[in-house]
Amino acid sequence: MTDTTPLDKRLATLSPERRQLLEKLKDHRSASVTLKVDLPATEAQRSAALRLDAPVSLSDTKRLSREFYNNVSLQLDSTPLGEHAMFLNYGYAATGAQEHSPIALPARYLNRNAVKLILELIGTVDLNGLEILDVGCGRGGTAYVINRYFRAKRFVGLDLAPEAIRYCRKTHRYPGFSFHEGDAEQLPFDEGTFDVVTNVESSHNYPDVFAFFLGVHRVLRPGGRFLHTDNVPPATWEAGATYLRGLGMTLEHECDITANVLCSCDETAEQHRQAFQAPNDPNAVDTFLAVPGSPIYDDMKNSKSAYRILHWRKTG
Repeated sequence: MTDTTPLDKRLATLSPERRQLLEKLKDHRSASVTLKVDLPATEAQRSAALRLDAPVSLSDTKRLSREFYNNVSLQLDSTPLGEHAMFLNYGYAATGAQEHSPIALPARYLNRNAVKLILELIGTVDLNGLEILDVGCGRGGTAYVINRYFRAKRFVGLDLAPEAIRYCRKTHRYPGFSFHEGDAEQLPFDEGTFDVVTNVESSHNYPDVFAFFLGVHRVLRPGGRFLHTDNVPPATWEAGATYLRGLGMTLEHECDITANVLCSCDETAEQHRQAFQAPNDPNAVDTFLAVPGSPIYDDMKNSKSAYRILHWRKTG
């Protein structure tokens, strides 16, 4: 069923910081709200959805989100280091707690914290020879890391923002890698297509994250893994875990890395801020980047949200 709630009323449900971010950084009214998005109802609609780069029917929410991230990508492209700006995650910094990736990075390494976050997500999982889907691939940070440290059989990146896909196709020209515009809630792939699905700091944007989880379960092969990391409220994590278990997924690894992400935000705030100069609203930029003192940063610090890594396996 199509949602008929007026957009103004949906905007009113947003937190002040999210509304400010999507209105001021994009310079027109934008929003991210929780709406139910129905999956294709008929076989013909489903077949159409399972075509790479097929036109995607978007709600107002998703259109605004796509425009927002297009704007982010275009602004990064306009900076002197735009070609190297392939990461949008908050990053991971060591705090003395146990780390799970066996791959050690040099102390001086371009985008070190952002790379480390992805390596910690992968942990000890051997991706060599596997077929991987990265949902919400953004500007291809995960693709870069997997190409650098593993030899995947195939890698597919999917993102709603066409400017991000354009950048990926230009920048990440690795053998067996491809990038496509598409909707995380209507994954355009056949059942049992991939060995691994990755999702890095993206699922909090999805109006119906359960539709995404259902799609992940469908496109994974038996025994396949879902490597998921994001920053959401604890209750959201628990609801997602309950749903995934109901689908037949088994949780094999869980780690709270909130302290590591906060430490990374402390280290990289000023550097990231410089990529988004005037005419952007500075408070909105700070919120987007989770710089110290921003609402997102404070929510993590005060345990209103938690940044976690989860490894799920398809066992049913």
